Amino acid sequence: MEVSIYLGIIKPLTQKGGKLMSHSKIRRPALVSLVLSLALLLFCGAALAAGTLNLSVPDTAMPGGEVEIRGSFSGDGAAGTPIGITVKDPSAAVIFAEETKTDSDGSFVISFTLPGNASYGYWQAQAAGGGCAASETFKVGAADGVVNVSPASVKPGGVVTISGTVPQGNVPVGITIKDPNGSAAFVDQATAGAGGGYTFLFNVPASAPTGTWTVDAAGGGSAGRAAFTVVSGSSGGGGGSASPCKQPAAASYLPQSGASDVALDAEVSVVFEIAVSKASATSLNGITITDEHGNKVGNVAAVLSGTKLTLSHDAFEYNTKYTVTIPEAVLANSGSGCSGYHNKSINWSFTTLKKTEAPAAAVKTEYTDVPSTYWAFNVITELGEKGIITGYPDGSFKPDSSITRAEFVAI
Repeated sequence: MEVSIYLGIIKPLTQKGGKLMSHSKIRRPALVSLVLSLALLLFCGAALAAGTLNLSVPDTAMPGGEVEIRGSFSGDGAAGTPIGITVKDPSAAVIFAEETKTDSDGSFVISFTLPGNASYGYWQAQAAGGGCAASETFKVGAADGVVNVSPASVKPGGVVTISGTVPQGNVPVGITIKDPNGSAAFVDQATAGAGGGYTFLFNVPASAPTGTWTVDAAGGGSAGRAAFTVVSGSSGGGGGSASPCKQPAAASYLPQSGASDVALDAEVSVVFEIAVSKASATSLNGITITDEHGNKVGNVAAVLSGTKLTLSHDAFEYNTKYTVTIPEAVLANSGSGCSGYHNKSINWSFTTLKKTEAPAAAVKTEYTDVPSTYWAFNVITELGEKGIITGYPDGSFKPDSSITRAEFVAI
């Protein structure tokens, strides 16, 4: 086999009937891998490169999950440029190979599904086209902190709290829960808060089989996996494998403890391991949100719903650390026959986002005696817009007049 290279384009040629024949579409992974390797060696570091090729992949992905590869090509005739894509596993074996073309703006996107038994580790995505090549890596496996579950074991009919943090805020987080047989028992979507944190409650079916259940979560360019165990017996309404008569303990917070860049109107809530109720008619009034100077946030009001306590509040201030405090014995275990089981003191902190100053608008500068045809028009206009020089009150600049000592000092 020969490989012909001309005008920044690579085409594989094969011998057939005494003639060399060109294939318009790359079909074999090994061939694509070879072509991309040649492109990477010959073009990216050479002056022959016809443009710039950029590639983007998610940080992490899970076996059986979809991976979206995005990129763009800038150069002459960017639209409709053929782009060859290959994906290699940690052992450098080609798992996926395909060709696509750039859109009218030079961008391209292609997706593929990882095998269910995909090896954990760092995978490599390569792209070649338009006389250049690019390469990016992504991790197959769980990213830390993306998904957590509580409790670790639960009886059929109980409740599992799923929470975590993804790299981006205000993005959808896909959640897939599989039973011990590997079958998808539940698929849904949560929305991450401004800081990337999310919380989701899963009601374990009363007929749930015992064994290890897995939870996959993906969003904001990252993915994670966690597991919990369903044990035999009835939950008895308590939501876990332990006795329902216990002190209310927090399972997760929003915003998460230590979170930064929290929105000024962010949801503030805490999810408990068991259903809770007010310890007294006025006990919730003792819950506070205070800033780093001890000032209380106004209009804090608590609402209870099953295992979740949500706090409404006035808008936060920028770049400020806030602490939520739930005093001891404010909440009670709402289970039947569990009188006297109250919470211990709970508090967590987070910091709001910094205020971004809008850039100053450029000042439009025009002078009556400096037409666009004047030889120094561009320089005079630019200096005027930057405030370095100004004209006269009558709107003139007098470009041909001598500069005075006072004007020189002012500049």
